[in-house]
Amino acid sequence: MTTDHEITPDTSVGVSWLALLCVLVIISGSLFMVHVLWPDSFVDVAVWVVVAEVIGAVAAVFIRQARRRHRVASGGIEAIGIVERSEPWRRQGQEGSEDTIGTVVTVVFIDHDGRIRRTAQSIEDVLRVGQRVKLRYLPDRLDVADGVVLVSTYTSD
Repeated sequence: MTTDHEITPDTSVGVSWLALLCVLVIISGSLFMVHVLWPDSFVDVAVWVVVAEVIGAVAAVFIRQARRRHRVASGGIEAIGIVERSEPWRRQGQEGSEDTIGTVVTVVFIDHDGRIRRTAQSIEDVLRVGQRVKLRYLPDRLDVADGVVLVSTYTSD
């Protein structure tokens, strides 16, 4: 009998949601004031276009990340890996919310050609050295960070 626990990836990209929200609020507030003070100016329109492009680019990064993860998780080759290294981290939660606890792990696994591979990933879970995990990978993207996705812990009874 096996029991699995799904692994949650760290999708923060090094920027907290609060920091991103604050930047967007400040930019929006500044642009609103520009619009109120100079409604007919070409610069006003140009600034709005630039801001829309920046917001679109940030959204595209998150969407691209999610699509790649889904592609690997749904169409990749399954393997079992072992946590070789585990370094815990903690991201302080905003007021009223809990801290996020996670781990940067290095997982060793054998690919479809019998070669030993390693992947390092930041996850919102705590994994121990020696723990077994299920992962999926795309053979043509093994050397790229997003070519391997940790799926779940693996425990056989």
